[in-house]
Amino acid sequence: MESSRKMLVVLMTVVVTVHMVNASLVYVGGGKETWRPNVNFSEWSAHFGFDKKLYNVLEVNKTGYEGCNDMGFIKNITKGGRDVFQVIEAKTYYFINGGGYCLGGMKVAINVENLQPSPSPSLLTGVKQNKNGSPSKFGGHAVTVMAVLTGKMKVCNLKKMLLWLITVVNILWSTAECREPVLHRVGGGKYTWAPNMNFTDWAMHEKFYVGDWLYFGFDKTRYNVLEVNKINYNTCNDKNFITNITRGGRDVFNLTEARTYYFLSGLGYCFKGMKVAVYAQYAPPDPAPLVVRNGCPSKSAGYGLIMLLALFTSCAVMG
Repeated sequence: MESSRKMLVVLMTVVVTVHMVNASLVYVGGGKETWRPNVNFSEWSAHFGFDKKLYNVLEVNKTGYEGCNDMGFIKNITKGGRDVFQVIEAKTYYFINGGGYCLGGMKVAINVENLQPSPSPSLLTGVKQNKNGSPSKFGGHAVTVMAVLTGKMKVCNLKKMLLWLITVVNILWSTAECREPVLHRVGGGKYTWAPNMNFTDWAMHEKFYVGDWLYFGFDKTRYNVLEVNKINYNTCNDKNFITNITRGGRDVFNLTEARTYYFLSGLGYCFKGMKVAVYAQYAPPDPAPLVVRNGCPSKSAGYGLIMLLALFTSCAVMG
């Protein structure tokens, strides 16, 4: 029986040590249009919002950053003034504005770290909570497990309780999400939000999941991008739209819910085919076996671990 109790503690530890993270869009400077002079970016420490007629965004090395040297930059990410940059590795990224504006404070260094797994809370102290008092994304499941276990212990023997816990862990693994978000270029190209495109066919060949991004590339002097409801989508009605996501003609939209999103271009261009419906769903379990990506184990690895723990638990209970 003592070995069975130890196995129970191991199972509970497995539940609370998995760490899940959703990618987020960070506004440089804290606002939608705060890439400009006289902003203290060192205290703010990626979405750059700015007047593209005056400013730009250059990725540089540390030397270029410290000396405000815009020559020999690594990458010019300036597009339409509402530009995004994906941080893909753990390092320090350096950005400046050329044309002398760096000397006025338009420079920012961003340190990106690999995500560290959350510490395992003990069964006695509970689960670490966020600042708002709510448990962490996966920790919330662990709290539920412990709360139900407290009641179950009064009416169930240890063997049944362990089998019940294995079932709960299996459910938690099946609902865990380890997929990285994808940027979908609407229409398939950099500047394909335009008339006479078959967006229905394009959408049929794409898979959209919660957390993914849509990229609309277009001529902002002629077209726009409006999120609308289904009725307005079907009738090409650009009145009473939900959101106008038009910014600089290189605009992004985050799919934050599992539902169908409807977009169109106003000014009559919807009737020329500039409309698209995108169905976002929750990501399926990761089929890759025994792979850890960005600190997040795959589902199949989880299933194998659960079966192994189940075998040891059965031996402990029966022995």
